[in-house]
Amino acid sequence: MKKECEKMLTKSAVLDRDGWSKSILDELLGEPDLRKKQFGRSNPVFLYQLDRVTCAEATDLFLAKQDALARRKQAAQKAVKTKTKNLLQEVSRMTVAVKKVKNVEALAIVAYNDRNWEARDLASIDSDKDFLDRICVNYIRHELTEYDASLEVVAGKTGSSKAVSAIRDKIYASIAERYPKYADECDKQKRLREDLSLMRDLYNE
Repeated sequence: MKKECEKMLTKSAVLDRDGWSKSILDELLGEPDLRKKQFGRSNPVFLYQLDRVTCAEATDLFLAKQDALARRKQAAQKAVKTKTKNLLQEVSRMTVAVKKVKNVEALAIVAYNDRNWEARDLASIDSDKDFLDRICVNYIRHELTEYDASLEVVAGKTGSSKAVSAIRDKIYASIAERYPKYADECDKQKRLREDLSLMRDLYNE
């Protein structure tokens, strides 16, 4: 039985091979050659003879279905690129208004303390400058711009991750222009978000 299983592929292993999909597997292979129970699993593992899989891959029907699948994937990728391009164009047309207030630091401190009232160290005018700059930019972004509403516009749409990055870039640039005092902090937050986005992309590759 052990040697027999060594010449077999699990269902997931078949699907990992080029050109296979669940529908193609069901049509060309049908029932598995062996159902093997595994400890801790309620459902058996489906196993397919390797020779039967390779023979199926050599048929004209498989090659035709593989070609059709490739064309569908290509069409889907093209549609994603088109939708993403259109969404980014929509973002580029967005206007970004940043309200100007005189006591933004005091307002940011109050807002921060209201959200973190259980924290041991609350914000004050004597807090670290970098910390104050950060909460001020955060306050401006969320309370004095249409940042959150803009994110809702692109939420769930194809290309939303790139659109969100573009919106943030516009917001940070507008904040830096309206509040030059926080230009360095805007640049710092922008670069940090870009690094986090890059790390997520690398992780998902």
